[in-house]
Order: sequence, then structure tokens, then C-alpha cells
Amino acid sequence: MVLSLTLPMTEPLRVDNLTVRFGDIAALDNVSHIFNQGTATAIMGANGSGKTTLLESIASIRKITDGDIHGVPPHVSYVRQNVQDVWMPITVGSVIAMGRYRRLGMVRRFKTVDREHVLDAAERLDVCSIMHRRYNLLSGGQRQRVRIAQALASQPSLVMLDEPITGLDIPSQSLILETIQNCVSSGVTVIMTTHYLAEAHHCDSVVLLANKLIAAGTPSKVLTDEFLHKSCLLC
Repeated sequence: MVLSLTLPMTEPLRVDNLTVRFGDIAALDNVSHIFNQGTATAIMGANGSGKTTLLESIASIRKITDGDIHGVPPHVSYVRQNVQDVWMPITVGSVIAMGRYRRLGMVRRFKTVDREHVLDAAERLDVCSIMHRRYNLLSGGQRQRVRIAQALASQPSLVMLDEPITGLDIPSQSLILETIQNCVSSGVTVIMTTHYLAEAHHCDSVVLLANKLIAAGTPSKVLTDEFLHKSCLLC
């Protein structure tokens, strides 16, 4: 079963002169970029370069100091890094179903179409066979696939992933990268942070940060020794 993931965004997501400060420290300083619809963008930089802060600002869970963000669609899914949710003694199916609550709210009952989207998301991430298993007993790679399936079940126009394959087994990495490409092919906009050059080369564009914008463009344009040194990824 392959369902339509979402309705596409009506306008590009645009970050204009974005500045985020923590006291006297600028996590992001005057960063501007346009994320085109139906593309995958890799956000790269050394630790502390502002990658996660950028995602959190777009997701409206981080207060910005200055600048503007335009074109954020109503249906956004954000899969955060290092989520401490292994305590959850519920089934995989229940975890994925939570993604539908973003559209339904907590009081509306599931309909056939909701169950279909849950199953479709599970199929995309190859977790159908473990739908009745307890989430907290899964491996790290399985939990990450379930979290991404939950995100897709909500039919997002924009998916943001914070280091989605870091520390995972090779099969989970490959499946998640394949799923990202399938999302983009369906018109979904994907933004993800990463430390891996190989992962960034799978994307349409790369944004290189060092608390300010170092470079942005295609992987071949941005992932050069000059820019990587400027961002301290090769320091």
C-alpha cells in the first residue's frame, strides 16, 4: 500500500536573517536560506554550530531573537535526536498511531483512512512485523524507524530529522535514507542535520553552518575542502 503522504507546501520555506542568542552567545547569527518544496536539505556543521537550533526555530519550539521564518506549513513533523522515550510500555502500533493525533486531535476517533496511513507508514519503515511488540524493548535502529514512521503517519508537508542515522545499524541507515528519497519524490520537503558527508551527498542541497551561514548550494558546490575547513568540520 502506498498512500499520498501529504498535500505539498503552497510556498517555499524561507528563513530570513535568523538570529538566535543564548545570553551573549549567538547560536545562529543572521542566517538566511530558502528550502524549496519537494527537496532534501542537509544541515551540516561541527558540534554547537547551530544545526539543531535551526530546526527548533522552524518548528517554533525555540524562541528566535531576530529575523523571520516564512512559509512554514501547517503539518510539520520533527524527529528529534536522542529522545528519552524507551520507558514507553506501549506497542509499536500505538506509537505510530500517535502521529495521526496531530491531524485528528485527541478526541476524534480513528477512521479507516487513519488506520491506512498508520499501516502505510509502518510499511515504509519496515516495522509491520513488530507492530504488536512493546516499543521500549526494541533496538535503537528499530525505535528510530518507528519514530520516523510516526512522523510520516501525520502526512506532513515538511519533515525535519535531527541526525536520523547517527549510531544506527547499516540496514536501518539504508532504509531511512531510502525513505527520505521516497518522501521527496512524493513532494515532501525534508530537512535533516548530519555529520556524514555521504549522507549529505544523498540530498539536493547542503547548508553549512558555523553559527553563521558558511555556504549553501548543491553538495558538489558546498562540500569542498575550503568550506569544510571554514566550518571546522575538517579542523
